[in-house]
Amino acid sequence: MDNKLSLFDNITKEEYDRMMICFHAGKRQYLPGEVIASYGEKSPLIGAVLEGKVLMLRTNYDGRQVILEQLSTGDIF
Repeated sequence: MDNKLSLFDNITKEEYDRMMICFHAGKRQYLPGEVIASYGEKSPLIGAVLEGKVLMLRTNYDGRQVILEQLSTGDIF
């Protein structure tokens, strides 16, 4: 179970397993620098940071990047 996420506080292993089936949940690992999603792309998915950090960046027309938000373990996006 992913005890690092408050979403799963106070539920049993069986409840967690049922939730994962209902959510059609899956786990993915990303390499440093890998793009998880791009702004403007429509997605029905939500993400949760189970371990590590995620940077939400905006890339300007001139190629410069601005950090909008830094997510860490337990954050949901």
